Amino acid sequence: MINVEKFNKINNPVTYSRRGKESYLDPVRQQLIYVTPEETIRQRTIQYLLQELHVPLNMMTVEEPLSHYGLKTRQRADIIITAIDEEKNIKFPLAIIECKAPNVVIGDVEHAQGFGYADQLCCQYVSVLNGESIFSYFYDETNDKYILIEQMPSYEDMLHGKYTALSAEDTYKRCPYGKLHNLVEVLQDEYIFAPGSDSGLLFPVANFYGCLMDTSHKLPIGNYGLFKVVEDYGIRYMTYGNASGYSYSNAYRSFIVDIDGSIEFVSLGVNAYSDNRTIICVAIDRDDGSQHHALQLAVDSFIILDGKKCSFWHNGRIAVGRSGSGKVSELKKLLKKYTPDLIINDEIKLGGFDYTANIFMDEPQVVQFVSNLINYGIVRDKYRKELLS
Repeated sequence: MINVEKFNKINNPVTYSRRGKESYLDPVRQQLIYVTPEETIRQRTIQYLLQELHVPLNMMTVEEPLSHYGLKTRQRADIIITAIDEEKNIKFPLAIIECKAPNVVIGDVEHAQGFGYADQLCCQYVSVLNGESIFSYFYDETNDKYILIEQMPSYEDMLHGKYTALSAEDTYKRCPYGKLHNLVEVLQDEYIFAPGSDSGLLFPVANFYGCLMDTSHKLPIGNYGLFKVVEDYGIRYMTYGNASGYSYSNAYRSFIVDIDGSIEFVSLGVNAYSDNRTIICVAIDRDDGSQHHALQLAVDSFIILDGKKCSFWHNGRIAVGRSGSGKVSELKKLLKKYTPDLIINDEIKLGGFDYTANIFMDEPQVVQFVSNLINYGIVRDKYRKELLS
């Protein structure tokens, strides 16, 4: 990735008043451009490329129409870094950088935009950024995929195809157990956890969140009731909606699973539902390309702390589209049919874990809890489909 710390130390270019509006003098386009949040990120990126990566000014284009490269499209790339083919004496695209405003979450849609431009222009390097989240990739031709790299290399290294891959262990630094209280505060400040949630209840949830983000431990491949794990895919930055029309953009732990003979993506994440409610989410990608939460488990209401162990339950309430709610009794009947182990004394029990030490995805107690969450999410979706069919 572009180095976030160095990036944020780059000073914004000076501004000029143009027709009463603040404007940047773009050194690449050599034009006055009105100041906007996205333009500020774009101009800071240009300065980073010049100052830190030593990209020659004449090897950058900004807001370049892809049609200039012979493509039949009206799309424009934010920044294209070019190089010279000495044999043909022409410039060719080397890297694509897509800049977003700071309030735009960098998810799959934003990544797909950057990868799409790079595919069309046959670029080796891609960066997608909003100033706070910065992701950089190198195209691995042998395996036909983009691999996450530590940071965009210098221009000279780009010319020679150099990069340093970011290993799974580097993508998330697990918080030591003794500092989980600090992690709770950080996640509340970042609005991943609700700032008004009871921090005592959030302590085990922070442990679970660390488990989700820690891709060094995998959910074992195998059968888990209604689904079979084909691959623990790792982290995806996704935007998921819910039945009420709200959406959540965050990092999710994703699994490629087989449900009734169909390969699907199922993901787990933690979000702030409101200022005082934190939710554990089970998300399922729909076959029409949309994504949604099958389950939003409100931690503040459905967690039980019993000494060293935390356990989770649910009341079975379920929204079905924006039209209303389903019947809890009918959902329980479906659970008894498909996942009877989740019904104990007519209550929906989802299991839990001992939270007196950091937990990991391949531990039996966590495997059981995760599989229960996913199975419950699958049954909830089955019920929704029955009502809407």
